[in-house]
Amino acid sequence: MSEWRIWWDYQLPGTFALLEELYLVRYPQLIEDLPHGASMLKRLEIEDSSKLDLASLFNFSGLLSLKLAHVNIEPLDLDPLQELEELDVLHPAAGLLPLCLLLDVPITSLKIACFNSPPETEDNRLSLHYLHIEGERDPNHFPHGEYDFGLERLYDLTVYGTLCFPEEGLCARNLTMLVIHGSHNPEALPKRMRSSLTSLLLLSVEDCTEFESFLEDRLPTDLTTPTISNCQNLKLLPETMLSSLTSLQSLSIIGCYVLKSFLEGGLPASLRTLCIKDCGLLMNLNNWPLRSLVSLEHLEIKGASNVHLFPERYLLPITLTHLCIENFHDLKILSGLELQHSYRLEELKISNCKGQVQG
Repeated sequence: MSEWRIWWDYQLPGTFALLEELYLVRYPQLIEDLPHGASMLKRLEIEDSSKLDLASLFNFSGLLSLKLAHVNIEPLDLDPLQELEELDVLHPAAGLLPLCLLLDVPITSLKIACFNSPPETEDNRLSLHYLHIEGERDPNHFPHGEYDFGLERLYDLTVYGTLCFPEEGLCARNLTMLVIHGSHNPEALPKRMRSSLTSLLLLSVEDCTEFESFLEDRLPTDLTTPTISNCQNLKLLPETMLSSLTSLQSLSIIGCYVLKSFLEGGLPASLRTLCIKDCGLLMNLNNWPLRSLVSLEHLEIKGASNVHLFPERYLLPITLTHLCIENFHDLKILSGLELQHSYRLEELKISNCKGQVQG
């Protein structure tokens, strides 16, 4: 099928009359336009079919979702797609997507690999709710300045790869979730994030190998769910960074092998879920002030070495309802007596631990 070049029956009446979804993946020789007569089409995905003529998209005015990857987007015209809500344009074979093409369609979800800056007009507002940017090797620069990219309705932003945020932060006052994945830029977080992202609740920093420390003034105090994972060079969290998050509900730190401590300033009493996995230098459990976490219900620990007895006396809070420990390779004794003090415990998971239960 990789040699398929034309739609043999596309002119036969009614052939595609009831078609609602169409997926074309890896048809590099398909050179004709899209099938005619598919007036019911709602979802279209095209990948690795760079010769396909997209000029015929005007026939699908009822299209709700359009996903393009490794195709030529130079003839792309979105204006006829007045019901389009979701657009993905990743790794175009040719052409860039000017943001001005998006201004006249009701898109709320945009996934894009590269973009041009918005036009200098008085009305360059996109009604985006979800924005996913896959950065290239050369960093994209986030549109900013006098024109705010229409982010006032945005609540979910995901960035893969290197992206340069504006120094003044993001004008996305309703943004509740920000995911930064695989950035090689240690200054990826906006310098004024605290003041510009006043609604941010969830922040996830993933696979950012150049991150060595967080600057304290970059985290909004209303954050409820920060996650830091696979930041292999992260060495330091500021002393008061976590304690200042007065609404903190859940904290996950995963695969940060050289992070030495995260508890100098303590943790807020509001914390309900704590997950620490594969952070070898953090695993001196006796230094964890878990007993002071009067709201803690879920605790998950993976990869603790040199722990012979668990839990130590008075380590766990009585509020705990779910406990999971995994890969405690040096564990010799699991203290049933101490676990009984957590009388609200409903779920206990023990995986790959060699100790014996006592008490």
